[in-house]
Formats: sequence, C-alpha cells, structure tokens
Amino acid sequence: MANETTANIDAIRGYIKKNDKKLIMQTLNSLDFFKDLSAGVMRNLLTDVHLNKMTVEAGVRPLNTTIEAEKSKRVWTRRTITPCFGMKIFNVIPEELRETFMSEMMAPGAKREPFAAWAWAREFEKLASEINDNFYNQEYKADAAAWASGTVYNSGDVVFFADDNIYYKANATTVAGESPSTTPAKWDDVDNQVMYDGPGTIIADEITATNITPVVTGALDNTNAYDKVMLVWDSIPEKDKNRKLELHCAFVVVEDIIAHHNTKFGSGNSIGGYDLDTNKPFILKGTANRLTIKPASWMAGSGRTVVIAPGNIKVGTNQNHEFNNVSKVVETLHGYKSVAKFALASQIADLESIWVNDQA
Repeated sequence: MANETTANIDAIRGYIKKNDKKLIMQTLNSLDFFKDLSAGVMRNLLTDVHLNKMTVEAGVRPLNTTIEAEKSKRVWTRRTITPCFGMKIFNVIPEELRETFMSEMMAPGAKREPFAAWAWAREFEKLASEINDNFYNQEYKADAAAWASGTVYNSGDVVFFADDNIYYKANATTVAGESPSTTPAKWDDVDNQVMYDGPGTIIADEITATNITPVVTGALDNTNAYDKVMLVWDSIPEKDKNRKLELHCAFVVVEDIIAHHNTKFGSGNSIGGYDLDTNKPFILKGTANRLTIKPASWMAGSGRTVVIAPGNIKVGTNQNHEFNNVSKVVETLHGYKSVAKFALASQIADLESIWVNDQA
C-alpha cells in the first residue's frame, strides 16, 4: 500500500508540473462570466490599466469661411482596472480519495482510473465554482484590519482573524471579545469573497456616488418581470439601443421574464407557438431585435438587471505571469500539498453605457 501511495504522489507531481498552466487557463476560460462577458475579457493584465474614454462634443455648423477656430472639444475620462490575486491551497490524501470515490469513477472494464488527472479535475472543478459563484458580489477587503478584542462589530464588518488566517464578515452585532472562534454563529468565512471588486459591488458603489441612476422597477416576479425589464429598456437613449445591447441577470429573474412573457404573448394568452422556455440567450420581444437576455449563473441571488454594450464590463486575468499556475507539489506524510495562484479583476469601462434597475 505504501508503494502504491508513493506512486500516486509521483503521478500527481508529474501531472501537475506538466499541466498546471493548462488547468488554470481551462478553469478560468470555462467560467460562465468569462464566456458571458467575452467581449470585455483582458487576458494580459499585469498592472493597472486605464480604460480611457474620449467624448467629442457637437461641432457641425453652417459654412462660414471667416471662422477658423474649432467649436467642438474632446473630453477625456478614464477608469482603472487593477489586477488582484487569489490562491487556493490543496491538501490531498491520495488513498483517502481513491478508496472512497475511485471505484465509482472507473470506466466499465477498466482496472484503474488515471488517478492524477481525476484528482486534479475534481480540485479545479471546486476552484471554478468558488470563483464563478462569488464573482458578481466580490468586494475587495484584503486590507481589512485584524480582529480586535475590544471592538464592537456591526453586521457587514470584515476582519482578518489571525488565529486561523481567515477573513470573516460579521452577520450580527457583536459585543467586545466575541471572535470567530468564541462566537462562530456571528461570523461568516468570506475568504473567497474579498479578493477584488466584482460588478455588483462596483454598480452599488457607483449608484451611491450618483454616477449611475437606477431605473425604479421594484421587485420582479413572474407577473411583472417582462414589463419591468421594458421599463429599463425604455430608459435607454435611442442612440444607444442600436448597439444591440445585452441584459445580464440571474436565472431566477430570467425564469420570471419567461413566465410573464408567456402570459402576455403565449399560451397564457391563448396564443400557441410563442412560449419561451430556455436557459440560453434570447432576444426580448418588443426591442426590435436589439436586446439580448443573457442568463448569468454568476449573478445568482441578485434581482438586478444589468444592461450593457458588449465589452463594457471588463474582466481581467493574466496568462503570461508567475501567477495562474500551480506551485511545486510538496509531499507530506500521507499525501501532498500545493497551491494554485491566479489573477482576476473586474471593472465597468463606461458608466454612461450601463443601465440597471433598483434591485440589489
């Protein structure tokens, strides 16, 4: 058994040395938000990048040969996308995994599943789900202060707890001395939610700063969702609608849009052949083929509808750096440890080309 364990570890070490960058890139590229926001993906984000915008004012006028000075001006504005870095440490005991799961994973007639590939595939599946499911509401808190015993914390406060090196968010008001270890019910582990600002956080911050004005729709449900989305659509200037815009929203919102659509235009109104039932992007009726509804798994739990010009939400990573790889495999008494590191960031390039409702 000991020799077999060593062989498993050797296979894992060799496999990850050869395939680490491929695994990281496959993981990132397969994330739903990378695919949904593909027009805005930046794959070589090494340092801060300025997202410049030039606005040209009106300048057309009647011909007059005595005038030589220009009338229009160019106004430059910019926003910045900053790469942030995350990691995941792996601690795997090969025998534990193999004996528990491998027999179920074997192909019919196979004597042995290729262990190294199988083990790493499972690890990266979990890594992908953590990144994807927390993308929208990420909020950068890596600079949060250390927990202090004499401090009272309010719900939403984030601290770094040195006892276990984990970032925690208070879910209730604490009293002095209530720490994540003494009163765990009042604290949530948010390590996978504080790496950078996701689109949901950026949108909320810009609404607070009055740089984005949300359309007041109230809550969406299966009796009003189509009409509420049309309120957002109607708020968009006509000059912007011809860019064939995208509306990103959670699957539960998509389901409500579909249900209300079918009530208004399909079998719910005794009209056959017009029902929608899809988890794929679709053109919203009544928008002259100009608004595509794009279900977003990465917006799960949100009631927000986000309309953008394609590419306006930027997603940054780095494919040519010391990050986005897996470090050396370190053998332990019963298995191995390793760490995957990656770069991620998001930003809205142009605040004038995003339209949202008032639901968080």
